[in-house]
Amino acid sequence: MTLARSTKKYYIRDFTGSFIHIPKTAGKFLYNCIEKDFFRWGLHATARHTMLQYPDIMTKPIVCCIRNPWDRIFSLFNYITQLKIISEDFYTWLYNPIIDSMHYTDIISDNFLSLRPYMCDDNKNMIITDVIRFENIQQDLISLETKYNLNFNKLERTEYSTTKDVYKTVYRKQDIDYVHKICEWEINKFTYEY
Repeated sequence: MTLARSTKKYYIRDFTGSFIHIPKTAGKFLYNCIEKDFFRWGLHATARHTMLQYPDIMTKPIVCCIRNPWDRIFSLFNYITQLKIISEDFYTWLYNPIIDSMHYTDIISDNFLSLRPYMCDDNKNMIITDVIRFENIQQDLISLETKYNLNFNKLERTEYSTTKDVYKTVYRKQDIDYVHKICEWEINKFTYEY
C-alpha cells in the first residue's frame, strides 16, 4: 500500500502505526518491509507535519529509522550530488545545505540536518515510540515485528551504506564540531559518536 501511488483513501485506524521517513536512513528499504502495517504520509514528512495532517497519529505507534549523523549527512550530500541538485563541494554545502524538495519546512529546527524535526512535536518532545537504528536494521526490524506480532515483507539488504566509514575520511575537526552542534539532540539522546 504505497500511499503516493494510490488514489484509495487510507485511514490511520487501518494500520498498526505510522512511519516517519528520515532522508538517508534506509527509509525506502524499511518502508518496503513495513508498508502494509505502517502508514506514511508524504515521502519525508516530519513528525509535526504528519501530526497536523493526521491528528490520530498519536493513538498508535510511530516508527522511524535513525543513523549516525555524520554518516547520514555525508550520505545525503552524496545523494543530492548524484541527482545534480547541487554542484558545491561538501564543505561549502555543509554550512549552507540545500536539498531541494526532499524536506518539509518545519518550525522546530532552523537546520533540517538535525533529526529533531522528524522526531518531535512543537514542544520538542519526542513522539516516536519505536526507533530503528540504521546500524542495526535487520535485528531492530525483527524486534519490531515481534513486539507488534506482525509479519513484515522479507527483503534482504546486504549493503547498508555505500559511504560506510568513508565519512570519517572527509570531515575536518571544525566540521565534526559543527555537526555535533546542530545534531546535539540526537547525538546525546542516541549516544552517537564520530
